[in-house]
Amino acid sequence: MQIIQFGAQRSATTLQWQTVCMAMALKLDEVDRSRLQCTFRGSFRKNTPHVMKIHHVNELKKKASPRDNLWIFLTGVNGISEAAFLRSEGYNVRYVADTRMVSVRGEYMVFEYQKIFSLSDTQMTELFGYMWYWDVIRLCCGKQMSQVWRLQLNEETKSSRTSEDVFKSSETSKCAVYNISAVEREFMRTQLYQKIANLSNLQGMNRPSVADGELDGDYCHKYNEKVKKLGIGFNQG
Repeated sequence: MQIIQFGAQRSATTLQWQTVCMAMALKLDEVDRSRLQCTFRGSFRKNTPHVMKIHHVNELKKKASPRDNLWIFLTGVNGISEAAFLRSEGYNVRYVADTRMVSVRGEYMVFEYQKIFSLSDTQMTELFGYMWYWDVIRLCCGKQMSQVWRLQLNEETKSSRTSEDVFKSSETSKCAVYNISAVEREFMRTQLYQKIANLSNLQGMNRPSVADGELDGDYCHKYNEKVKKLGIGFNQG
């Protein structure tokens, strides 16, 4: 099975891409799991399961035609209208994650994918446990962490938001509550993390983003301390 995750940048594309990739990892047997590719852009290879993330419709059309046997997952504020357009072109749009719906449902959105991938209740428990921790780490740690949380760590007031607005943000509150090292270590103990930890094709998915280094139980704390001290920005450090 080959899948394209399509949506504009900063529209929860990474969240859905991560979820779909992990759902595929659970759905496949050990042999196919070791062949599964989850990439930002790249190229499809024949008979190789692949979940590809792209941001532009022209690129989507270059990667795949309506005749290809693949699924498309969409994210975005205008996801419904984009899905209608792609379906009119003949593409098989399997699911649309509206960013407003994602913000309300949070990590519980993961249960939307059970029927699509025919996952058992046991597999869903495994997927939810993994994604719950990953979502916190994605938001509160690493090179692509929430900009709101980065500003709070920097004590930055030069943005269009006031410091009071930043402090009141749910993102800031969520990150401030957690012991990020404890979250990181619990994430590393999840069954799904352990299943893919030794697979070279999927190791990069066990990180806050593909731009980050490997987790070691203290990675997030060390990175956040650098943000505080050095004021490093998005994708830096």
